[in-house]
Amino acid sequence: MNGPMNPTVIAVSRSRTHSFTKPTTVSIRLAVGLGVEGDAHMGEKVKHRSRVRKDPNAPNLQQVHLLPEELFAELRAGGFDLTPGAIGENVTTRGIDLIALPTGARLRLAPTRWSRSPACAIPAASSMPFNPD
Repeated sequence: MNGPMNPTVIAVSRSRTHSFTKPTTVSIRLAVGLGVEGDAHMGEKVKHRSRVRKDPNAPNLQQVHLLPEELFAELRAGGFDLTPGAIGENVTTRGIDLIALPTGARLRLAPTRWSRSPACAIPAASSMPFNPD
C-alpha cells in the first residue's frame, strides 16, 4: 500500500442465507470462536457448502471475512462495479494492508483486541478507527 495509512472500517455486512452478496448494516456482533451473529457462516464447524460436502466436521477458519476497499477500486478500474458486502465480506476496511499482516497479528478495533486467523478473520464495527497493537 502506498502513502500514509488512515486505517478505518468503512462498512460491516451479514447475511442469514448462503448468498454471494451480504447487505451492509449499521453494526455486527461477534461471538468468540463462532463469528458474526446472524451470518450464515457463523459456527465452530465449516459453513461453506462446498467445504461441508468435503468434511462437515472441519473447523470453521472463515468465520469473519475482511476485505480492503482498495480492492474494490482496482476491480472498478477493470469494469466491475462493487460496493461493500458485494463479495460476501463481513468487514470492509480502508488503509489497512491486510495482505501484509502476519498470522497472529493483533489488531485493535474500538476497545477490543482480536487476533488475525489464517483466514484473515477480524471483527469490527462500522466507522470505528483501527489502531495497531
